[in-house]
Amino acid sequence: MDVGCSGVVLLMILAVAIAGAAKESAVNLLEAEALHKSGWWGDGSTTATNISAHCHWSGIICNNAGSVTEILLPNCGIQDDLANFSFSSFPNLVSLDLSRNELYGAIPHQIGALSKLTYLNLSSNYLYGELPSSLVNLTQLAQLDVSWNSIDSLIPTGIENLTGLVTLDLSYNSLFGPIPPTLGQLSNLDSLDLSNNHFSETIPSALFNLTNLSQLDIHSNPAMGGILFKEIGNLKCLVKLDLSHCGFSGSIPPSLGQLSNLHSLDLSTNHFSGTIPSALFNLTNLFRLDIHSNPAMRGFLSEEIGNLKSLVELDLSYGAFSGSIPPSLGQLSNLRSLDLNTNHFSGTIPSALFNLTNLFRLDIHSNPVMRGFLSEEIGNLKSLGELDFSGLNLSGALPSALCDLTKLVSLSGAENQIYGSIPSEIGNLKYLEYLHLGSNRLTGQIPPTLGNLPFLQILNLSSNQLTGPIPTQFGDNIKSKWYLSTLDLSHNILSGTVPSSLLQLGDVDLSYNALEGELPCKLVIQFGSERFVGNPHLRHDSTLCGTSHPILHHRSWRNLVGVRNNWRISNLYPLLQES
Repeated sequence: MDVGCSGVVLLMILAVAIAGAAKESAVNLLEAEALHKSGWWGDGSTTATNISAHCHWSGIICNNAGSVTEILLPNCGIQDDLANFSFSSFPNLVSLDLSRNELYGAIPHQIGALSKLTYLNLSSNYLYGELPSSLVNLTQLAQLDVSWNSIDSLIPTGIENLTGLVTLDLSYNSLFGPIPPTLGQLSNLDSLDLSNNHFSETIPSALFNLTNLSQLDIHSNPAMGGILFKEIGNLKCLVKLDLSHCGFSGSIPPSLGQLSNLHSLDLSTNHFSGTIPSALFNLTNLFRLDIHSNPAMRGFLSEEIGNLKSLVELDLSYGAFSGSIPPSLGQLSNLRSLDLNTNHFSGTIPSALFNLTNLFRLDIHSNPVMRGFLSEEIGNLKSLGELDFSGLNLSGALPSALCDLTKLVSLSGAENQIYGSIPSEIGNLKYLEYLHLGSNRLTGQIPPTLGNLPFLQILNLSSNQLTGPIPTQFGDNIKSKWYLSTLDLSHNILSGTVPSSLLQLGDVDLSYNALEGELPCKLVIQFGSERFVGNPHLRHDSTLCGTSHPILHHRSWRNLVGVRNNWRISNLYPLLQES
């Protein structure tokens, strides 16, 4: 090639390079101006006004050519209509994270112009309206998360185009309609979360083609229903399956027993019927099994449940299971929470349960055809934070070993036939917040040590045969903000005067006892005269005290039937997660 031709070629290459550089420069300038116009970096700051340095702004990552590839601004307090952001100005954007801000409005259609996007997270904002159909143009997406918004639409047609998706999270919105069968074509999906929406009908069988799924969560879609197809057993990689709070019915498919990798299975709050299929007891990797609130579930609980050696949490409450509680449960040495309440179990509490030394929660209340007594072996369960054996028709005395369970926060043994006195050592339970021993046949005096428990919020000893005075320790030395929010000593044979220290409490019921003397007006005004009726020798001047409605103390926790659930949420579940 002669010198002249070489020169022409070099000029052509140089022209192309200059044109390419100019184009890149124009793109970069457009990106910088779009970022600046958003106002998300502050209008008056040096950072925001120095447009040429946009690649160094917080949350911005650029490639070597200076083009924006990532915008990562989670939890930055951005308050804006998402439509104000110019998505089309970022042709090289790969990752966009605007989660946990205060963005509002609809997701703009132009978001579909981000053809290189692999990661999109708009979760935990105030977005509403439709999922734009243009989303299905983002064929490079691997992760899409728009959870915790108020999006109300169908899942857009063409969702099957997103064949690279590994994670899809549409949870906590108001999406409706049937789950599209075309989701079953997203063969790379590892995690699919459609929970807390308004989807209807049943799970399309096409979803059971997603053999790479490790997590499938459809909980809290109450308009869903129908039977659970046996093909669910195809999802052999599943680690977590949550179908709770829907309307599924029919039998639990035995094919679930093929999901040998499952760690968590939640089928609670549905309309399943029949017995637990024995195949489920092959799931030896299960950490959590929850079938509660399926009232048509019935039959005996098989001894094979002892095969589930990895279980940390087992909840079979609010069903219709019958027969004896299987002693093989005592083999589940990792259990932290066991809930069998509100069933039709019979017989006695098997002593094998007292081998479960890691238990934090044991709830077997409301199985009225059970019998027997609470063994001293209960003292083996030193890790217990909650114990509920109420409504079991148990007899005998309270075992003194109960007082060795010094981690107890909630203790209920109400509605039994327990007799004898309350041991004074109950004052050792220094973390106790809730104590309910009402509706038994307890006798003797109320131990004064109960008044020294610093965190006690609710104490119910009603409907027993307790005698003697009300301990003056109640209210004498307030230990915490919620100390004794509720004190119910009604329907006993308590005598003596009413301590004025009770004025410090939230709510008090002393009705139907044998109390006597003058009742201070302040107590009547604060709690109401009906809290003291049925004490023939207890007097107060109704003309001075009035007959107005009670003025409850500012610390009152009246009507807190769910108090145990409150401490359970704050204390129990974090501890369960530690296991």
